[in-house]
Amino acid sequence: MKKMLSLVVLLVVLLLVISGCGGGGDVQPEAEPVEESSEPLQEEQTSVAAEEKEECEDCVPADDEEAAEMTLPADLTTVHDFNKFATDLMIEKVKPGIFNSPVFSDDEKEEARNALVLIIAAYDEAIKLYDQNEHIFYNRGRAYAQVYFDTDDPSYKEKALADFEKALELGLDMAQKEIDALQ
Repeated sequence: MKKMLSLVVLLVVLLLVISGCGGGGDVQPEAEPVEESSEPLQEEQTSVAAEEKEECEDCVPADDEEAAEMTLPADLTTVHDFNKFATDLMIEKVKPGIFNSPVFSDDEKEEARNALVLIIAAYDEAIKLYDQNEHIFYNRGRAYAQVYFDTDDPSYKEKALADFEKALELGLDMAQKEIDALQ
């Protein structure tokens, strides 16, 4: 009877550990805010958007009003904030196969292009704060790959591969599948 009770207790503990109820989990270190005041941060955000605009003119809107909307929100200050913003935007605007499938409208493709500029900028900022998160490199690599699929610009393929390789180096084995698919 004692063996049976010990076995049940062991199974319960094992289930708690597997389900993540034991605490720990995927804890990231607390990141420091990017800037003390929002004014210097706003200048940096504008320069990030400008750099992205120079890199891929097809990926940004033509008029100034839309370009003004394409800056990162000022309230993003931690790795978590930047990652959540970019991930949510990727899910909402950059649908799988959007640049290869005829089912998407030109407007949807344009929204995806605009979103990719912000997604890449957000991941850039997250990496500036903490450059040891393999998932952020992986997700930025996915964003670069989408820009490559849209533009056929080999520089974006190289950037995507570099990010996937960094994610793999940091221990994210599933990045190898993305590397294989791009090569």
